Amino acid sequence: MKIPKILSLLLLLFTAWQAPGQTFDCSQGRFSDTIYSELEIQTVQFGQNTTASGQQQPLMADVYMPVADQATNRPLIILAFGGSFISGQRADMAPLAKLYAKKGHVVASIDYRLYPVFVLGFPDDQAIAQTILGAVHDMRAAVRFFKASADQNNPYGIDPDRIYVGGISAGSITAIQAAYLDDRDSLNAFMQTYLDVHGGQEGDSSLDPADLNYNSQVQGVINLSGAILDTNFIQAGDPPIFSIQGVDDDVVPFQTGKAAGLLTVYGSGIIHRVTDRLGIFNILEAVPGGTHTDIYFEPQFAAQLNAYMDQVDHYFVEKWCTDLTAVATVEPRLRVEVFPNPVRNEFTVRSDEPVHQVRLMNPEGRVVPLEGNGNRYRLDVKLPAGVYLLQMQVGQRWINRKVVKVY
Repeated sequence: MKIPKILSLLLLLFTAWQAPGQTFDCSQGRFSDTIYSELEIQTVQFGQNTTASGQQQPLMADVYMPVADQATNRPLIILAFGGSFISGQRADMAPLAKLYAKKGHVVASIDYRLYPVFVLGFPDDQAIAQTILGAVHDMRAAVRFFKASADQNNPYGIDPDRIYVGGISAGSITAIQAAYLDDRDSLNAFMQTYLDVHGGQEGDSSLDPADLNYNSQVQGVINLSGAILDTNFIQAGDPPIFSIQGVDDDVVPFQTGKAAGLLTVYGSGIIHRVTDRLGIFNILEAVPGGTHTDIYFEPQFAAQLNAYMDQVDHYFVEKWCTDLTAVATVEPRLRVEVFPNPVRNEFTVRSDEPVHQVRLMNPEGRVVPLEGNGNRYRLDVKLPAGVYLLQMQVGQRWINRKVVKVY
């Protein structure tokens, strides 16, 4: 619902102080631009637990905070590194953590327990499933730790009701299960036994037992090339998810298959369809030709990566900002219309800026034939009826629209 501007100005007068639960004045670019240059980084222990080889492991977090920011109700993003659950370290997430912290978030890059491949050898599917559940317990311990800290003088200046989780690859798989797996879900006997022995859904990784008085619910998931173990984990009313993944990902399938040849998972393409069906807000930036991690550093994928980051920033601005004019600090929404839609054979694209590239993708994430240029396009006559994703480079940005093909 649009709030009249006079009302938003009145709200701003009453919310100049940053009390918990209130929104932000983002007119200077908070959550969308790099507005802080200096960060404070604190390392803190949030938990501990036993590894698969029987060693006690302290669980640490590097907490990134903008130095000049006086707000005490900031969103917290908890990030986990990738590495197939056998390698990686929390420092790997430093570039992304710094990026979000300089935009006004607090960011925690966390440890989680890995499978000790050099001690126990290469894992099988059951060992990886157990390792994933252990990592979920570790991330949930981090969520509870930071929620508890907000009641203990709030040293990190966060709002405990504004916590997001995310990561890349294995870290993203961890975050997705941490957000969506709960007591309503059915697990196979092996996984259920693991939970029963290790503290149930919340796990036993907390350093302070009092942290178990707090829940581990989160507000959303930043999914960088991750997947879910079972789509039934996602249910109506669950938090939103913001995904980017290469369509040709050769490690974690974009649709479904065995991650690293071991465990069946469902990637971002499937997650997008399930969340759409359940009415859960979601973002998907499907990157044609992209594999597992090249989409994050190869220059030919920079436009899609930037488009994804812009969409996530825009979500935070719209979600947490008082000054509605602040949405303009994220690039203004372009007027892009596709008509007719549904379409039989031909359609027209009308936009505020020139359309440079257009591609059409089927539900499996594959590019399908499309003729035309500029503003008018023709579908292949053999194209089956269904819902397709139209990706357009309009000006300097990539815009997605759904197109419904009918006979």
